[in-house]
Amino acid sequence: MSNSTQTYKLFEVLKSGEPVSVTKIAEELKVKIPSVPVYIHGLKKAKAEITAIREGRKVVSYQMVDSSQVNISEHRKNSAAAIAKAKSVSKNSATLIPLEDGAAPVSIGEREMADTLDSLGVESFSGHSAD
Repeated sequence: MSNSTQTYKLFEVLKSGEPVSVTKIAEELKVKIPSVPVYIHGLKKAKAEITAIREGRKVVSYQMVDSSQVNISEHRKNSAAAIAKAKSVSKNSATLIPLEDGAAPVSIGEREMADTLDSLGVESFSGHSAD
């Protein structure tokens, strides 16, 4: 998971304003307990006011003071479509087939092209569209 996703999850856990134990935070983020302060620091860099509740020297829980001032956006893994890149191959070993307008050409090898043509019942393919 990316760091922005973890920061958003941490924000969701702490935004109630109630103290949350370090163990619960570690379970929610699916990280080990020593990693929790790293994510707390990341959330503090996003201008979150977080207090540590201690028993002696040991931090036992964290509490967010005011969650309304923090602007953390949810990380969406598939929000942008990936742009396919055509592989550069020699002209003898592969055929480039153009797709719809704006789509990147797809490169397939001679064997795959022969299998495709055979399954379609086509004898040969010149690679050029008829005008």
